[in-house]
Amino acid sequence: MVGVCRLECTNNGRALQVLSYSKALLLTPVAVLYIEAPASLLSDTAAVAFVAAFWLLSGFINSLSYVVIPQLVPAASAPRAASVMSLVFQLACVTGLGLATWLEYDWFERC
Repeated sequence: MVGVCRLECTNNGRALQVLSYSKALLLTPVAVLYIEAPASLLSDTAAVAFVAAFWLLSGFINSLSYVVIPQLVPAASAPRAASVMSLVFQLACVTGLGLATWLEYDWFERC
């Protein structure tokens, strides 16, 4: 009974890619709209729920990526694919932090 609820993206690179793009295209505008919303619409509970959902979905996608992607390349290339994936992930994290720092300065320090 363990494999009954298995998601299609757990063994399919294309479905995993669609899930990743969907998360980015749907949740990013929601975050920007929330940041720019009037103070009367802001809620700590909503912000925490959004961050938690984004964090959980990102962790799920990231974990699946580390399992699925090395299976999609020839066995001899799997270690190299895993290394490249780790490097790209770290670069994405650093780039995201840099962008967030710049946006915070640009949006909030000018006031």
